[in-house]
Amino acid sequence: MRSHNRKKPWTASAASSNIPPIQHSENSNVRDYNNRILGQNHNNCPSCAILAFDEGWANYYTIAVKDILSIPNTFTGYQKGFYLHYSAENADDLLGEDQEIAVMRLLWDFHDPIDITEDDCFAYGGAGLFLLLKNNNIHAVSDLWKTITNGFTIGSNNLIEVGKLFSSHGMGITENELLICTTTPPRSFRWKTPISISNPDLIKQEDLRLFNESKIVFYKQDGTVIFESPIIYSDANGKFVYVPDPSVDDAITQAGEKVFWCILIRQQDMSKNEWYRSSFTKSIDPP
Repeated sequence: MRSHNRKKPWTASAASSNIPPIQHSENSNVRDYNNRILGQNHNNCPSCAILAFDEGWANYYTIAVKDILSIPNTFTGYQKGFYLHYSAENADDLLGEDQEIAVMRLLWDFHDPIDITEDDCFAYGGAGLFLLLKNNNIHAVSDLWKTITNGFTIGSNNLIEVGKLFSSHGMGITENELLICTTTPPRSFRWKTPISISNPDLIKQEDLRLFNESKIVFYKQDGTVIFESPIIYSDANGKFVYVPDPSVDDAITQAGEKVFWCILIRQQDMSKNEWYRSSFTKSIDPP
């Protein structure tokens, strides 16, 4: 099994890079990079998000050290900007809070320079990111989300930007997951859960649905919430459907102004009760 020496809680010895030394080894007999292991499937594995964050941190660290200390490529295969053959920058279909490569890429987006073209609005660097994780006792993506979004209102630009970044790594949904939505009464809203492939290095591949609980929130321009739906559960095909009661339709109509809406989503038991916000905001014009 692959291992690392980061302890809980976060600890570090002094290092020239100001980030903690760590070892990340791989046993060639076990090549499971996606952490959905030992018979535990994505839909019933609360510990997988913690394991993926530990492993994702270790993956990120091997890249960060080379970046910070300008270490040349070595025979180990850790090419600059890559963990093994996984680029820190290039996105693919390895997504989700229990997917260590996705976690690695999310952490790298917190580390590297801001790039608004890639929905990357953070630039903590190695030391700053380590202190963020250590000082807030972060051990899962949902912990990081909670820390970063603390105090943000549902319609704030800050929350929208964070939602874009997390959703790009499968921790939230993008507009690609929206299905047919009817925004005039009688209204109906449909969306689906993002899909992650299992690791392509594994012989067996399968599509993994990342979330099974969702909500829809309607709010005004100033962030005042008009209505937040009860929890909506996905069907057997990973789709969500919400048809508002007439009273909700009336509240939206009677708002007398443009009404905005977005999707909240999580995986039961794994997301620690945190709701990831969709990367998009939609609106309904007044009648």
